Amino acid sequence: MFDTMVFTKIVGAFCGALLVFLLGQWAASELYTVGRQGDEQAFVVAMPEDDGDEEAEEEEMSFEERLASADPDAGSGVWSQCRACHALEEGQHGVGPSMYQVVGREIASIDGFGYSGALPEGEWTPQELSAFIENPSDYAPGTSMSYGGLDDMGERADLIAYMHVESGGDMEEFELAEAERPEDDEADEEEAREEDEDADADADFAALVAAQDPADGQNLWNQCRACHALEDGQNRVGPHLYGLIDREVGSVDGFNYSGALSEVADVWDYDSLSAFIANPREYAPGTSMAYAGMGSEEDRAKLIAYIEAEGQ
Repeated sequence: MFDTMVFTKIVGAFCGALLVFLLGQWAASELYTVGRQGDEQAFVVAMPEDDGDEEAEEEEMSFEERLASADPDAGSGVWSQCRACHALEEGQHGVGPSMYQVVGREIASIDGFGYSGALPEGEWTPQELSAFIENPSDYAPGTSMSYGGLDDMGERADLIAYMHVESGGDMEEFELAEAERPEDDEADEEEAREEDEDADADADFAALVAAQDPADGQNLWNQCRACHALEDGQNRVGPHLYGLIDREVGSVDGFNYSGALSEVADVWDYDSLSAFIANPREYAPGTSMAYAGMGSEEDRAKLIAYIEAEGQ
């Protein structure tokens, strides 16, 4: 059995060891901790940018966009792969033909040079040059050109820019072409979208009219009957509405039309009728029709279904 003195010594030794351990931990933390929460960073180590982001961005660009920002100086380094077989001086050929003013030149058009391979007709546009440089064997099967091709689109753009500038060309030709292209494309896309939306809207409203029971439009017709009739030839304050669907606008003989009707539609179809009934004065400025309009599209569909069923 331990006596009291021995037990006290053991506990004291343990406490002393623990104290030494804690003090050592504190000292190590003070010596080797770089910063503490709330401390201001003394300096920033610059890290290299990730080339993967640049490559992904370039992949998303079209060739035309990349060509507009091409660097002829960078292309001079790529030209070193071509100069063994080609020259940029006019009329100076090597194994391959001169590249002087090749952009815009007719393909295989240099007199006296023996071209090989199935080169297409046309001219060397930047796009055609890029396709050829990327893989000559695929572009012109049977060509004797031994060059393996240039995969990188950016390098092809820089090379074409270099050949163009060294031949007396101007990079603005590429920039202007590219600056105009997106606007034209966006305008065409916007016009196509609008046409699709109009076609969808026309189809939707025609389907809405077809889904109506003409009898449901009879009460709505009461708003029109004071000025219009559904019998052929019976005009009132307004023209008769007999055979109205697909009838030429402003075509009832002897009736004096008002407003700019002839300028907004050729025939009365579902959609032109709906637009007119919704707001006559906005649809045909200058009209003498006093009707304020019918806001509900479904009510207009019911009314048109009734007019079509009864007026034929």
